Amino acid sequence: MSSISSVAGGGDFALTSSQMGVFLGHELSDLPQVYNGSDYWLIRGRVDVPCFKRAVCRVVAEASSLHIRLYRECHEVRQTLEPQEDFDLEFIDFSNAPEPLAMAREHMFGDTEQACDLFVSPLFKFTLICLSANEFIFYQRYHHIVQDGLGSHLIIHRLAEVYSSLLVNQVPTPGSFGPFEELVAADIAYRNSAKFERDREYWTSRFQDVPEPLSLARKEAPLAGTCRYRKAFSSGVVTLLHELPEKLGFNFSQLLIALTCMYLYKMTGQQEVVVGLPVTGRVGKSQRNIPGLMSNILPIRLSILPKHNLQDVLSKVRREVKATLLHQQYRYEDILRDLNLLATQQELFKATVNIERFGRTPLFGEAVASPNNIANGPAKDLNIFFFCDDATENIVLGMDANSLLYDESQLESYADGLQGLFTRVLNNPQSPVGLFNLLSPQEAQRALLEPNQTSCELPRLTLPELFEAQVERTPEALALGHGDEQLTYRQLNDRVNRMAHLLVELEVSRGDGVGVSLSRSTSMLVALLAIAKVGATYIPMDPYYPQERLNTIVEVAKPVLMLVERSGRYRPARGVRCCALDDARVQEWLSCLSSQKKTSNDWRWARCGLCTVYLGLYRDAQGRGHSPWLPE
Repeated sequence: MSSISSVAGGGDFALTSSQMGVFLGHELSDLPQVYNGSDYWLIRGRVDVPCFKRAVCRVVAEASSLHIRLYRECHEVRQTLEPQEDFDLEFIDFSNAPEPLAMAREHMFGDTEQACDLFVSPLFKFTLICLSANEFIFYQRYHHIVQDGLGSHLIIHRLAEVYSSLLVNQVPTPGSFGPFEELVAADIAYRNSAKFERDREYWTSRFQDVPEPLSLARKEAPLAGTCRYRKAFSSGVVTLLHELPEKLGFNFSQLLIALTCMYLYKMTGQQEVVVGLPVTGRVGKSQRNIPGLMSNILPIRLSILPKHNLQDVLSKVRREVKATLLHQQYRYEDILRDLNLLATQQELFKATVNIERFGRTPLFGEAVASPNNIANGPAKDLNIFFFCDDATENIVLGMDANSLLYDESQLESYADGLQGLFTRVLNNPQSPVGLFNLLSPQEAQRALLEPNQTSCELPRLTLPELFEAQVERTPEALALGHGDEQLTYRQLNDRVNRMAHLLVELEVSRGDGVGVSLSRSTSMLVALLAIAKVGATYIPMDPYYPQERLNTIVEVAKPVLMLVERSGRYRPARGVRCCALDDARVQEWLSCLSSQKKTSNDWRWARCGLCTVYLGLYRDAQGRGHSPWLPE
């Protein structure tokens, strides 16, 4: 059982387990600003600015998590609560600007990208912005070490309540926020409890085999800046999303999770779908009314097969979410530690699915406020959000992504594809997921037709000329790689030219056939390009073909020369001219030849003529070899 000391008296205590995770992430990151979370509320209606400032000052005094100050003591990071005396709300007037909202957004997004010093209080910022006499913005930014998403929602609703009371000269009802110390005490009690051990047993059993993390990027990258994309769902999709849960017997959040997992399954083909699900980490009504950081992100694991329909996936989601909520206090970092994944920096999931429901609309007097998300903390890979305004029933799809893995155009494409799949599944909930196409019929038609609209005037250039033109354009660009060997276009061309000189000295002429029985290597591609440069035809002869098959090819195609390897399996028949490219004498010979190209006449291929570059053979019913390019 984990042993953690109890909360010290006088408001002085250690960080909670969730705070410690954020602290370590912040301190180790080159971009600590990714641990900022922010949003803004657009208030439509008149706002009494002095009254609003008094309301903010009162709410700040009530929310003890906003009083947190971190300090170091004997190599330990601790925290104390220092009340914010006479908190001064920042007020900015953009009403005279040409585009007030654009100016306000630029200011807020810029502020969100500012890194916090964790040892300098306050670790949050509130700003009231005037857009016009009847339109204002309340902007709130928190470092995650003092606030999570639930806490910020508690703040905005309490602020609306206090402002509305002060506006009509009434004394606000007493604040209902519980003290932050209660969350700290609950964290310590949990980690010293038998439930902590039961939760550990559940998670280690659930992930005793570690599935491959699902990612649309299909590659790794360190934590970096965040690329963000937001798009409102169409009214048709919103209507279906609100109507279908009741018909199917599931709730709204379960439906969104199930549909998103179906999309990720279709995009990746991975039947083991593991996504991160943010949870509040709070148990009991009391804890759910305390601003601060307690949230957690935990893995939910689904096995999806092509035969499963929406109802099947929903049943799996309901079971997983129920079990996750029962064990939601157990930290994700502890799961990784228990599974010995921390040392290798492995993850159980890369994509997360977060449903944010804003609840009732905050009313500031008679002015109505609507939510707008900006930032949600770090995005290691891809975080998918559904911002649901229950008052208007609008749903905004958000994607926060690691900027080293995704760009905005990719996120836009994913958002369109996700909304498209949602529409098709919601309209056909009984159909198996394997039957759904990620593309709409119109998109599928474009994908089939547009790439094949290839009618255009082609340059009358030979293969060697096309290759040499590329050499001139990008001489130092990587052209070829095999194993540890890499060649630029210039280096590749030098080797091709030497090989072409060798072929000429071996009396290979335009139109001659040259057999190529080489293993896959840079030498094989060099040989093919050199044969094309001298105007000859290469005859592919896989060294792993049966000897009889190779002898038949030689008999039918009659190559003037065979390029082979001494180490290869092919053993030429008597009388067949061969050049073993891995022979030391041949290598020495090649090194003495020029890497410069000759004229086309010297290499016997004509600029405007056509010649066969490749000669392939097929077998008839009797097993005899034939080629359409050779006379019978």
